Formats: sequence, C-alpha cells, structure tokens
Amino acid sequence: MGTSVTVRCRRPYDLDAELFTDTADQFRNALFLPPPAFDELDLSNYEYVRLRDPERTARGIRVVAVRVESCPALIEPDHYVGALRTNLYNKVSSIARTEDGGLVVDVCVDETVTQFSGTAGRTYDDEIDYRVCHLSECRMEQLGIATGSTVELFNPATGGRIDVVVGAPHDDPALVRVDVRSRQAIDIEPGDGVGVRNTGITADANQSLSRWIQKFFIDSREMPFNVRLGPDQDEYRNVVRMTEDMMAFLGIDPGDNVVLKWRGKRTKAQCLTTELDDDSPPNTIKMPATERDRIDISVHDAVSVERDMVYVFQEQIARSVFGIIGVVVGALQVIVVTDVSGIVEQHGLAFTAAGFVLAVAGVSVLVTYLLLTPERQKCVSHE
Repeated sequence: MGTSVTVRCRRPYDLDAELFTDTADQFRNALFLPPPAFDELDLSNYEYVRLRDPERTARGIRVVAVRVESCPALIEPDHYVGALRTNLYNKVSSIARTEDGGLVVDVCVDETVTQFSGTAGRTYDDEIDYRVCHLSECRMEQLGIATGSTVELFNPATGGRIDVVVGAPHDDPALVRVDVRSRQAIDIEPGDGVGVRNTGITADANQSLSRWIQKFFIDSREMPFNVRLGPDQDEYRNVVRMTEDMMAFLGIDPGDNVVLKWRGKRTKAQCLTTELDDDSPPNTIKMPATERDRIDISVHDAVSVERDMVYVFQEQIARSVFGIIGVVVGALQVIVVTDVSGIVEQHGLAFTAAGFVLAVAGVSVLVTYLLLTPERQKCVSHE
C-alpha cells in the first residue's frame, strides 16, 4: 500500500454547512478533504481513494476525493477531518474505528485504478458513434485495456463521469476521441481536458429476450444525459425533466415514463418538460435527489435514458385492445367456416389444433406490430 493519511470522518452539517452548499449534493459517494491532504497523498481532484481500517486487511470502500479549498475545521493537530454525506457515513461506519467526534479511517490512493489526462477530440464519425472513445495504443497499454474494454471518462473541472467502450486505436497519445453525445453528457468540448480511467467496470449486459421483444414491437433510442439538480418541487414526485427536443429525440411525449440507468442500477420516472440555462448541454436532464438516490448517481455524471418500452406497449395495447379482439374473432370465424373435420381426419386433432392456435397467434402478433408502427416511427423520424 502506498502513502496514506489518517482522516476523521464527519458529516457536512457537523462542520460548516455553508461551505458545502454547492458541492455536498454533487457527490453522494465522495470524501471531502482539504488541500494539504491532497498534497500529502499526491492526489488530483476527483481521483478515487480507498477508505479502510488500518487494522484490517480488507480493501475498504472506493470513493471520489473532492477538494475543499478553505475549511479550518477539516484540519486538526493529529489528523485531517473529512466530510461524508450521511448515506456514505453510515456505510463507512462498518469498516472504521469509532472515536469521540467521528469515524477514523486510513485514506490512500486507489492503486487498482489507472488513469491519465488528455485532450478531448471528435471521433471519426461524430454523429453516428455512440458512447465510444479512441485512444492511442500506448495509452491503452498504460491503462491495461484493449479494444472493446469499458473505461470511465471524467471532466476534470466538474468530476462528471461516463462509461464508454474503447474503439480502434489511433496514433496521438495526448488525444482522446469521444463521440459528441458522450462529450455533451459530461459537458466537455473538443480541446478541453478529459480524464480516462480504468476502474475495472464492464459494460452493462442488456440483451435479454424480453428486451429483444420490446425492441421488435416498440423500439427505443438510448442516450446519455448530463445530470443536473432538479427543482425542489419535484422531490418525492418520481419525475425528471428535459427539453421537448430531447423528448422528441427519445420518442416520448410529456408525461411518458423513461428508464434511467447507471452502472447496473435502473429506475423509472415520469418525464416532464423544462427550459435549460445557456451553459447547459442540450442533453441535460434535471433529476431531484430522490431520483438520483435510486440509482446512486451524482450531479454532472452521465445517466443513460431511454423511453419505457413496457409503458408504451401497455398504453398502446390498452387503446387498441378492442381492435385486436376483433381481429382474433374474425380469425376464429374463418376457422368455423373451414372444413375442420376434413383437416382433422387428414392431419389429426393435435396437429389441427396447434395449427389454428399458431395461426391466431401469428395474426395477433402481426396486428399488434402494425398497430405499434407509429411508436416505432418516433425513433427513426429524428435522426
């Protein structure tokens, strides 16, 4: 283990609440430390560290370290004082020594994470590439990754993170080619600094049979969104907000449900419209704390959003149920006027029954597919 420092963990409201007004809600999985602690650990802002009990051999808990520029309360004679949000404080309490005034842990750089800083650039086909980055071969070797691996990109100014897949390598060691939507999702432009980390994460596997069926009937478009604070009135309402243009891009209407995904966690919320500030990227989503807590995501991170295909299917079937029933009844009438006895005599009862069931099922699937054509068109009319 490398250099470590001793930190007494407190909660922001136990210290100077005013100091954490702009940052405490940003990182729900972060440790706030003063600059001297960063200097001693040779640590950069928003870098990953491990919190652990020095008397145990466990790897501890991985968190993001956030620099707090001026807070005398974060420095004491024998150790530093770190601020943790309550949910993380409670988690850390399971691995930390408890002393009067807080939890005491050792903090060290997470040596399982490799990273470097580069300059963001465009991909070769910036409008088509999706959640992909291209690095030089030497940088891929430095990070211990290969084409097809998943890495974390982060904005050095805000700490915003997004997971992307590594594409074919290029020749410039300082350049990180990133697709336009991923750049917008962490609010960076070509020429800005961008960090690349290998955190050991893998791409979410989401190719189940049920999802394939949903895509076949409904279709959807998934996109990363930059997470910003939601208005106070949205707390506990299970809603999120984005612009009408972005809703049209996803193929949804105001009031429809969307699926929000972040590192294996997912939740559903109703989507409402909003206006954005001039400095916000177009793919911005406003999420209240209650919704961010559901998937453990922070402000400025990139959440994946797509329309709730199950919700759309149920809504459309509910509206068209009588039409579908009519088609099925018509198919049954055709069966009634057919010479069933002759078919049974020739092929047997089981074969005939199975054939009629398959015919009715096929007609039902075809009718359902046709009825849902307008919904599928929503995902191809805004390319």
